[in-house]
This record gives sequence, C-alpha cells and structure tokens, in this order.
Amino acid sequence: MVSATPSTPRKPVMRLLNKTPLKLRLTLLYVGLFSALFAALWLGLYTETQHTLLAETTANLRAQTRAALQNWETSPPRPLAALTQSLAERGLAAAVVDASGAVLASAGTPSNFAQAVTTACAAPPLTSPCTLTVGNERYIVVAQPLKTAGMAVLLTGRSLQSLDRVLARQRLGLVVGLAILITLGTALGLWLAGSMLKPLDEMTTTCNRIAAGDLSHRVNLPHRSDEIGRLAEAIDRMAARVEATLASQQRFIASAAHELRTPLAALQGSLDVLLRGALDEPPTARRLTQSMYREVTRLFRLCDQLLGLSRAHAAEAIHTQPVEIHTFLREFATQASFLAQERELTLQEGEPLTIEADPDALKRMLFNLVDNAVQHTFEGGKITIGWEQAGNGVKIFVADNGEGIAPQDLPHIFEPFYRGDRSRSRRRGGTGLGLAMVKALVEAHGGKITAASTPGQGARFTIWLPKG
Repeated sequence: MVSATPSTPRKPVMRLLNKTPLKLRLTLLYVGLFSALFAALWLGLYTETQHTLLAETTANLRAQTRAALQNWETSPPRPLAALTQSLAERGLAAAVVDASGAVLASAGTPSNFAQAVTTACAAPPLTSPCTLTVGNERYIVVAQPLKTAGMAVLLTGRSLQSLDRVLARQRLGLVVGLAILITLGTALGLWLAGSMLKPLDEMTTTCNRIAAGDLSHRVNLPHRSDEIGRLAEAIDRMAARVEATLASQQRFIASAAHELRTPLAALQGSLDVLLRGALDEPPTARRLTQSMYREVTRLFRLCDQLLGLSRAHAAEAIHTQPVEIHTFLREFATQASFLAQERELTLQEGEPLTIEADPDALKRMLFNLVDNAVQHTFEGGKITIGWEQAGNGVKIFVADNGEGIAPQDLPHIFEPFYRGDRSRSRRRGGTGLGLAMVKALVEAHGGKITAASTPGQGARFTIWLPKG
C-alpha cells in the first residue's frame, strides 16, 4: 500500500519568508505587533464605551418611564392613551399591550413600535432590556407591568441613534488611527530596521572584499558593544588572522624556496664541473661527490623538518599519556649531555609533577631547544634545564649563558626560516625551522612558549604545558 505524504503548507510560507528581505520582515513584524496592540486596546475601549453608554441610556429610559407612570397613576381617570402620550412627549416610543400581545394604546415613533417589540422579543422584556432594529434605527426597550390595568404591560423605547453616532465615530477613529499607525510604523520600522541592519551590509561588503583578495579591509565598528559589535569585532579578528596567515604562508613559501635553492644550486654547480671533465680527475670528483652528498643530506633534513612542522601544526603526531616530569627530565638531561659536548649541562629540579603529554613530542621540543642553546653558546658555557609548577600546569625552561638574541630578532625567532644572523646560522647547519617546530608542538599540547634574552648574557626559553 502506497501512501502519499501530504504537502506541508508551511513550507511555501517559509520559502517566501526566506526570500523576503530581513529589513521588510522586521518592519512587518513591528507594524503587525503595534497594530495588533492598538486594535486590542481600541476594542477594549470600544466595548467599555458601548456598555457604559447603553447602561446610561437604559437607566435614563427606566427613570423617565417610572416618572411618567407615577404621574399617570396619581392623575385619575388614568386613560392608557394619556400615559403613552406623556411618554411620547418625552421623546420616547410607548405602547401598552395585554397578555395576548394586543395593543391597547401607543404613541411616539415608530408607529409600529408595539408590533416590532413583540416580533423581535419573544416576550415583553420584563427583567432585562431588549434591543431591536426598526428600519435603519436601533432602539432599547424596557417593560413595566401596570398594576391598575390588569395584565397589561407598558413598553417604552428610546432611539439609540445618538449612541450609534458616538460608536461610529469611534470606529472611524480606529480606521484612521490604524492607517496613521501603519503609515508611521512602516516609515519608522524601515528606518529602524535599516539602521540596525546597516552594519550587516557593511560586514557583507567587507567579507566580499576579503573574498576578492583585499585582506586589509575591516568592518571597524568600535562604537558598538552589542551583539552586532561583537560580530563585527570577530570578523575583523578573523580577517586579521587570515591576512597574517596568508602573509606567513607567502613568507614561508619564499623562504622555503630560498632554502631549497641554495643546496640545489650547489648540486647543480658540482654536476656542471663533473660533466665538464672532472670525472677524469679522481681527487676532484671525490671532493665534489662528498659536497653533493652533504647538500643532499641537508635537503633530506630540511624536508624532514618541513614534514615535522606540518604534522605539528595539524597535531597529527600528538598522542598524550601521563608523563612524570621529574623522571622524564632526569633521563633527558642524561641524553642531552652528549649533545652539549664541551658545554656544562645542569638540571635544576622542581617538585615531582605528572602531566598529560606526548613524550616523543616533548623530547623533540627539548632537543631542539638544547641544540639551539649549543649552537649559540661557546665551548665552556653553561646550559640549564629545569621545571617548576605554574598554576594548573608546569613550566619547563632551557637557559644558556651564550651570545643571546638581539632585541629586533626576539619577536620573530619562532617564525619558520627566520634567522637573526643568517650567514652564521647557515655555517652552523641551521635551517630556521627548529624553534618553529617547537612552538607548533607546544601549541598542539595546548601550551605556550616564550623567550627572553639579554644580548651577550644568554637566552631563556620557557614552555608552559597544562597538566591535563
């Protein structure tokens, strides 16, 4: 049995709303809410006015009826026609009917008042007023039994024409008020929605310009502290981050190309010499071959570090486990002492701590920092490794008393391929990727790294890692 799924009528409405500009939707919402509120208030006022006026009219009608009836009862011989005529002179319609509905006397307008009352009201309104329409005019009718006329009932009615005119003016006021409210509300709503959504248009323009390649463009809404201001600030931060990232990538590509070009140029030069006949000269060929081997080794090392840096940024190689820092650093200091060569390496111990970290990644961080310290500390110098508790984490530092870092270089030392003294670093075999890799691995652990230095007195690198 195949059953058809009925179409949901809300879907076309939602599609239509989604296609409607937000500015218009907000305006319609404002106008609709205020119009509904105005109409509700008016309806309450209209109902109260109608009830009050009708009650006053009914009370006045009863009072006039009682006054005329009292005067008639105290003025023998009391003909019924005299009673109805006295009421007609007061501007009322009056009629006396018996129990069968026969008209005994009547006066005033309309002439068919008694018949209209008996037709519109199932019985004479002895307990509550009755409202009826004769022609185009409404009447309020009350009944009063006549004690001196057997079972006869006096019917009196008053026209509601003046009351209806008041109510008609109120209805006209509603129409005019709603028209004015809708007109002013639409104008005000469009202006208000436009002013609210203008920053969104600016954000759209900014995002489009950024997408087109203008990464320097910003929304820049410092005077806004609301949700829109926070959104604009987030977009500006994102744009600045994208701009910085792309600039860093461009610098990285240019630096990588430059670093690769140097060994490749050396290889090309050696091959040119070999092809020109150096192969027939064994000493020269051997020297060139050894040089080519060193350059190829350097290329392999550079590629390995680039791959390691990429993985560190992607946090692919991070597998955390509990690491006892005191045990780990004691073992590492023993291993690193061979790397220090003619320099003194000491361990400054703190209290026993356990953190969640990748021991292999942690070892790579520290080996790079120690290697950097060895490269920039003269023989006989001192390198210190230590740790201490810092809040909900641990600080691990590597310090030396070597040549230090120049102030202009300090903000850039964690950038890939950055070297303060390029010629000296190249002679030492550095690629400019070691500290960048350390920073990437630290951040992959959720930590941070800082550097401090005084030129000529050494440098201190501090890693902060969370406990878990």
